[in-house]
Amino acid sequence: MAAVSSGSPSSESMSAPAQSDQPRTAPRRTSSWGGLDLATRCIFISLIGAGAVVALYCLTRVPSLQLDGQLLLLGLMAIVTGSIAIKLPFLSARVSLDTVFVFALVIVGADEIAVLVSALAMVVGDLGGASRDKPWHTLPFNFATGVLSAFVAVLAAGLAVKLSPDLKVVSQVVALSVGYFAVNIAMVGIAMSRIRSVPLHKVLKKLVWTFPAFLGAGCIAAILCMTLAVAPTLGLLLTPLVVIIYAALQAHRSRIEEAKAHDEAIEELFFPTVSAIAAAIEARDAADGDHHSRVQTLSLALAQEVGLDDPIMVRAIRFGALLHDVGRIALPDSILLKKGPLTADERAQVELHPSLGADLIRHIPFQAPVAETIRHHHEQWDGGGYPDGLKGEAIPLTARIVAIAEAMDTMTSERTYARARLAGDALKEMVSCSATRFDPALVAALPKALESLGLLETEVGKNDSESALSAIKRGAQAQALSLNLGSELSHAKSFAEALEVVARVTKDVMQSDGWAIVEVSADGSCASCAQVGLDLVSENLADDPVEWAMSVGCDLTRMESGSWAGFLMSRCLQATASRRKSILQAITGPLAETCQRLGQVAQQERIANTDVLTGLSNRLALDRAFMEAKARADHLVVLLLDLDGFKGINDHFGHQAGDVALVDVGAALLQLERQLGFRAFRQGGDEFVVLSTHAKLAPSDLSERIQSHIERIELDLGGGEYLRVKTSIGIAAGDLHEATTEALVEKADHDMYEKKQARPDRLPRGSRPVTYRRAAAAQKPAGEAA
Repeated sequence: MAAVSSGSPSSESMSAPAQSDQPRTAPRRTSSWGGLDLATRCIFISLIGAGAVVALYCLTRVPSLQLDGQLLLLGLMAIVTGSIAIKLPFLSARVSLDTVFVFALVIVGADEIAVLVSALAMVVGDLGGASRDKPWHTLPFNFATGVLSAFVAVLAAGLAVKLSPDLKVVSQVVALSVGYFAVNIAMVGIAMSRIRSVPLHKVLKKLVWTFPAFLGAGCIAAILCMTLAVAPTLGLLLTPLVVIIYAALQAHRSRIEEAKAHDEAIEELFFPTVSAIAAAIEARDAADGDHHSRVQTLSLALAQEVGLDDPIMVRAIRFGALLHDVGRIALPDSILLKKGPLTADERAQVELHPSLGADLIRHIPFQAPVAETIRHHHEQWDGGGYPDGLKGEAIPLTARIVAIAEAMDTMTSERTYARARLAGDALKEMVSCSATRFDPALVAALPKALESLGLLETEVGKNDSESALSAIKRGAQAQALSLNLGSELSHAKSFAEALEVVARVTKDVMQSDGWAIVEVSADGSCASCAQVGLDLVSENLADDPVEWAMSVGCDLTRMESGSWAGFLMSRCLQATASRRKSILQAITGPLAETCQRLGQVAQQERIANTDVLTGLSNRLALDRAFMEAKARADHLVVLLLDLDGFKGINDHFGHQAGDVALVDVGAALLQLERQLGFRAFRQGGDEFVVLSTHAKLAPSDLSERIQSHIERIELDLGGGEYLRVKTSIGIAAGDLHEATTEALVEKADHDMYEKKQARPDRLPRGSRPVTYRRAAAAQKPAGEAA
C-alpha cells in the first residue's frame, strides 16, 4: 500500500536505497516469530493491536456514510491497483496507484472508508506476493501499517483544513502526504531496525527519501478529485479505463525489458567464447597482443563520441570488433607471418578473409548485424575497398567505425611488416585518408575518442613528441612502480599491512585519501579485508560493490590471482583518468598475488584456530585473544560456562548425544556472537569462554541472554524422548591494566561454581539427566530447564 517500497519489516528491504523499486509488502527473506526477541514481539503486538482498534472504530462508522458510485469506484480501484506503480518525472521514485485512490477518498470526505481500504489494499498486496513461506505476523503487521498510516493522514488532513481553510486543497495534499509518510516509515523503520539489529537512524536515513513519492500521490489524487467534481460521469468512466491502459502498457514494457534481459544474457554467454576466438586469432598471426580487444575498446569509444547508443548497433560493434579478423583462420602462416610485400595471389587470399569471417559466424544468434560488420570493415568511403566495393553511407556504420579503429591500432602497434608509429603520426595519416578510405565525420570524432581513453596526452595540433615522451614516461613509471611494490609487498603479513604499503608507495604518483581491498567469496558475496580512509559497510558491499564505489567516487579495479578474487577500491584526489588507470594496472598485479598469499595464510590460521566439532574459536585462539587484550589494556568481560549434567549425558545416552549437545551449543553461541559483538571459544570438553570488550549488553544481561538461548536447546534422544540442555555461567569483568586475565578467569570460574551449586535442579555428578516426552515438552515454558 506504500507509495514507495515500504509496507512491512523486511531484512531484504534494507539492501537497496529507499528510492528504488523495492518490495512493498511482506518480507521475502523472512524472520520467524520464534526468532524475534521479547521486546520486538511486544512492539509488533502493540502496533497490530492499535491497528485492529482503529479498524474496528472505522468499521462501526461505515453504515452511517452515504455510499455512492464514486466512493465505491475509488475504493475498488484502491484495492485492485496495489501492484501498479507510476514513475514520477525528475525523481527516482514510484507512486503506487492504490495510495492515490486512498488519498482521493480522504479528499472527498470518506475518511473511514479510506482507512479500511488502505488496510485491505495492503493485505491484498501481501497475499498476492510470490513468496509462500512468509511468517504469519507479516500479514497483520501490513494490515496495521495500512490502517494507522491512513488514519493519521486523515487526522492531519482534517487539522490542515481547519488551520488553512483558504488553501484547502493544497493543505490537504501536504498534510495527507506528511501524515501517511511519517507513520509508514516509522512503523517499517522500527520493525526493520529490530529484526536486523540495525540502528533506527540508519534505517530511517534510507527511507526518508521516499517522501516525494507520497507527495506525488497526493497531487495526483487532488487532480483526480477535481476531475470527478467537474465531470462525474466522465470521470467514473475514464478512471478505470486509464488504469487498464496504463497496466497494459506496463505489461508490454515488462515484456520488452525481459526480452532485452534475455538478449543481454545471451550476449554474456557468447562473450567469453568470442574473446577466446579473438585470442586464438592473435596467437596465429603476428599481431601485437590484445589487438582485437584494443580495436573493440576504441570502436566503442568512437561510437559513444558520435552519439551511437542503439543497443543493437553497440552489440554489433562489440562482437564485430573482436571477431573482425576471424576469417584469417583460413589463411596459411606463410601469408600471415610474411615480412615482405604480398604477391597479387597472396593479396587476393587476404581480401577473402572478411567474407569468410562473416560466413563463419552468420548463423550465431547475436541479435545484431555482427556478420555485416565483419564483412564490410575493409570497405572504403570512396568505393575502393573489398569485398563488395561499397561506397559512402552504403557501408554499414558499424563497419565504418571498426575500420577506423583497426587502422589506428594497426599503425600504432608493432607488426611483422612495419614498425609502430606514434599516435600523433597515425592520427595525421587517418586525417589524410578522410573522405577517401574513411568516413570523414568519424575521423573528425576520432581525436576525442582517443583522448577519452588516454591514448592522446595532448590535443591534436600539439607537438607529437610531447605525447610520445609522456607515454614513455608513464609506462616507465608504471613498470618501476610495479617492481617496487612487488618487493615491498613481499614482507606484508596482513591485508592491512599490504594496503598501507600501497598507500605509501603510490602517494607521490597518485594522491589518494582512501583505499580498500574487497574479497569476493565463492558464492559471490563481498567483504572488506582492509581499508584506509574509507568507511565500507558490509551491507552496502553485499548489494553491489560497483554501484557503491561509484556512489562514493572510487575507482574499482578487479584483481585475480589463483583462487583469490576481489577488488581494489581507490579514491584519488588528483590525476587524470588515463594516469589513474595506468597506475592501478601496475598495482593490481603484485597486489593480487599478495592477496592470494595472505588469503591462504588466513585460511590456514582459521583452520588452526577453529574447534573442529563446534566451529567456535579454540583454546589456541583464546590464548591469543587474551594476549591481544593485555597488549591493549582493554576493559574485558569474561564469561565462563559449562553444561550442567554433561557427564550424565555421555554416561547414560552415549558420547554421540554429548557431541550433539556441544555442536548445538556452539551454533547458539555463533549466532549470538554475530548479533551481540562478543567472541566465543571452546576451551575444552564442555567448557566455553565468552570474551567481550565492547558488548552491546551489560555483563549480567549478556549472561542471561546466552543462558536463555542455550537452554532453549532440546536434544532428541530417540523414541520420543527429549532432554533440555542446561548451563551455568560465571561472570568476571575488569580493566587489564589493574587485573590479569588469569585473575578474571579464576573469578569467573568461582562465580560459575557457586551458581551451579545453587541451582535447585542440580543432580549428583554422573546421574541420569531428567528427560521428557514431546507432549510434556509442549507444556513447559521455552526457557525452563527439564
